[in-house]
Amino acid sequence: MKYFLLSFLFGCLIAYTQTDTPEVTYEDLNATSCPIDAEASAYYIYEKGSSFINLTTFELVTNYQARIKILNKNAFRVGNITITLQKTKNGTENLSELTGKTYNLENNTIVSHTLDKEHVYIDDSNQYIKLVKFSLPNIKKGSIIEYHYTKKSPFVFNFKNWNFQDYIPKLYSQYDTKIPAIFQYRKKLLGYLDFETHTAEIESNCINQGKVKSDCAIETYAMKNIPAFKEESFMLSPENYISQLEFELLSTDWINGKKHYTKEWNDIDQDLRFNYSLGKEAKSKANFKDAVTQEIKDLEYNLIKAKRIYYYLQNILLWNKKVDVFKAFDLKKTLEDKIGSSTELNMILLNTLKAYGFDAKIMLLSTRANGKVTKLHPSISEFNYMIVNLVIQGQTHLLDISNKFKKFGDLPFKCYNHYGRVMDFKKGSYWQDIIPKNKLIRNSDIHFTIEDDLVKGHARIKNEGFISSSKRAMYFKNKEKYLKYFENGGTIQLL
Repeated sequence: MKYFLLSFLFGCLIAYTQTDTPEVTYEDLNATSCPIDAEASAYYIYEKGSSFINLTTFELVTNYQARIKILNKNAFRVGNITITLQKTKNGTENLSELTGKTYNLENNTIVSHTLDKEHVYIDDSNQYIKLVKFSLPNIKKGSIIEYHYTKKSPFVFNFKNWNFQDYIPKLYSQYDTKIPAIFQYRKKLLGYLDFETHTAEIESNCINQGKVKSDCAIETYAMKNIPAFKEESFMLSPENYISQLEFELLSTDWINGKKHYTKEWNDIDQDLRFNYSLGKEAKSKANFKDAVTQEIKDLEYNLIKAKRIYYYLQNILLWNKKVDVFKAFDLKKTLEDKIGSSTELNMILLNTLKAYGFDAKIMLLSTRANGKVTKLHPSISEFNYMIVNLVIQGQTHLLDISNKFKKFGDLPFKCYNHYGRVMDFKKGSYWQDIIPKNKLIRNSDIHFTIEDDLVKGHARIKNEGFISSSKRAMYFKNKEKYLKYFENGGTIQLL
């Protein structure tokens, strides 16, 4: 991971020029393999993008263009394009200048087929995003496809990130930025690839209007011969490894003075404590002692009581398959309905443990698919899951009751992503490593006899760790199917 920072005293942006698009060549159309990956079904001939902030319209403008070679039918799906547009109650991103073409070699002549605007579909069913979908026409083995669009966004503080790497190889990828000096960003290069070129220059007086005179930063980032990204078993989120350039806004120097967007952990602790349901419900006055039976109430304070509370709530509460970490919720209603998000269920566990004097705290983490949380600077937006951090006699237990088949101290596999943040609202939050307590073990005890070419016997198989909960879930969901699972594993017949 590489960081670099470039900032200026003032700034505004008023212009941008994009590189001309090269012609499609016979050489590209006649190509039968990727120059850098013989196994590739398709590859980017080139990809270019640019982003700049237009302070006249106060929009973030991003231009994108790509040209891709289709080598065989396995890559026809590459011609199905989806562009994501963000939307909130404060504004929506818009797409303009969308064009697309497919080039084929027909009778030794280059023939182009243009995307029909009637074949562009808008999916506006989601509350937070709008999807623009289209398929490039007449794709065949050997085709070259290209498309271009301009995206205009009212979210000028969210500068466009750039993925240099994708699931197919790229011969060339370039990203140009022009950033007004009033915006100061931290730039982070992820992945193991380095830039082929990275240039930076200052455009003096890029705006000169009355008393406002300022400079702009113009930078170009480029990579060549970029290999396809390949996922491996048990890999964390690809976002941790794909070579990409990220931008994080640090501060703005606007008309009303300088404003900093980075925070200390203490600021985030207090924000979470007073402005989110997580913090508010963690100090709830509700009597969570009544959430368990009288038998559990009468137990002494120790690990046994904590386990009984855990298993009781795990049994009576149902997960609705939602997470909703930072959404508003009402634990009293959740407890009455006995169904809720994983966050709500774990918050009930947290408050019940606290009601009986246990040292239980909120712990935030990022799941494996969501990516690894950075420790370099405070950020709450990278977390997407909540569990309970319980400390008894110096021993830490990490708990999640959303999965009915998980034992006390075992987390869903998705939660094992290095570390999480324990939200201690009194002494300050801190990092906590997430380490599996139980190894993945499978013990098989098989006894059999061979008589007249017939094998008879019995087997006892015991699973521990991650695999045990999935086996229990499979068994209780459909016992007959579970038995067939063993029968289909070989020539075994269950009598």
